Amino acid sequence: MGGLFGSFTTALVYRLPRGIPVAFGRGAKKGGDESGVARSYCTGCNHQLGAFDLFPVLSFLCLRGKCRYCGAPYGKQYFLIELCSVALSLMIFLFWGLSLKSFVALCAVPVLLALLFIDLEHFILPNILVFLLFVIGVVFRLFIDGAGISVASLLALGFDVVVFGATSFLIGFIFSKILRKDTLGLGDVKFYMAASVWLGGMILPIFMILSGVLGVLHGGVMRLRHGAVVFPFGPSLIIALVICYLFKDAFYVYFYG
Repeated sequence: MGGLFGSFTTALVYRLPRGIPVAFGRGAKKGGDESGVARSYCTGCNHQLGAFDLFPVLSFLCLRGKCRYCGAPYGKQYFLIELCSVALSLMIFLFWGLSLKSFVALCAVPVLLALLFIDLEHFILPNILVFLLFVIGVVFRLFIDGAGISVASLLALGFDVVVFGATSFLIGFIFSKILRKDTLGLGDVKFYMAASVWLGGMILPIFMILSGVLGVLHGGVMRLRHGAVVFPFGPSLIIALVICYLFKDAFYVYFYG
């Protein structure tokens, strides 16, 4: 299942930033068929890909990362996406077993991975994906984690969204003034707001510190390898969110007793 999610994620990563329909629509160039379904196709020869070409992980290994029609190499990042999807899915089942919680959490896997890899390549966090993460988080919080629908739970949810959003915007604004350059984009602020429904206000300090540390490490690696001074902060936020949610209970016990 993780591999299938990974295969879908690769489609999101390639198509969303380019404005190509993900599921339906005749704007999918040569990848669309008569039914209007946006089918996968090789970007080298535009040949429509079949089931054998799209089998998660194994297709890449069997075909040695190349199109079997024209021999054009596929990007290694797509193989990496599928591996990450499998690993994250396995982690979810290790934490919560075969449960409703696991299956709902799996819905967030392609969204998180698509956000991560799109931001790495294009320096954007698409609104539609951030919104999907927010919606899945609301469902998770109210119906899976047991908050339920009540005035108190909805007020708490709204409070967390405002606090996360305002705090991130304020920090970004302050650092932008100090460093005299943009440090936190609006996409990052929106992601903070989506993350709030997953984590809750008590985890905010841990989330911000962890994402900051990961951001510094990421920036250091980028500077050493590419001499880059500008790098996306989204991947650090996404990894920090996954860690903070998976170990949320342990963090509560350790930091708040």
